[in-house]
Amino acid sequence: MKSKIAFVAVGVLALLLAGCSAEPETPAQQNSLTDSCMGALKKMEAQDTTLDKYLAQSYAYAIYPNVTTGAFIAGGAYGQGEVWQGHKLLGYTQISQGTVGAQVWRVDRLPEPGRSEPFPER
Repeated sequence: MKSKIAFVAVGVLALLLAGCSAEPETPAQQNSLTDSCMGALKKMEAQDTTLDKYLAQSYAYAIYPNVTTGAFIAGGAYGQGEVWQGHKLLGYTQISQGTVGAQVWRVDRLPEPGRSEPFPER
């Protein structure tokens, strides 16, 4: 019975994610994503001054400004980003993950730069 539930949960998650497009639908959404990616890149470069050297040596790189995660029995993660080659935008990308099993997460983003924990202290 548990394997049937897991199979159905994974199937539903796959169907939901299959309809997702990596490219933002409107120019305003594209501009917003680009602004978020550039802001995330500036924060990373401020924390690590050698980052620019590695990006210059790479063929291309992806920037995901936000990756949201959450779980209760079935879990998942999703983020939308951009792929860059030097200073040229090549396209859009998305990252997604689905899991099934004993787990409980709170929906939140990954740690902000400079924070060691993803969740604020209480």
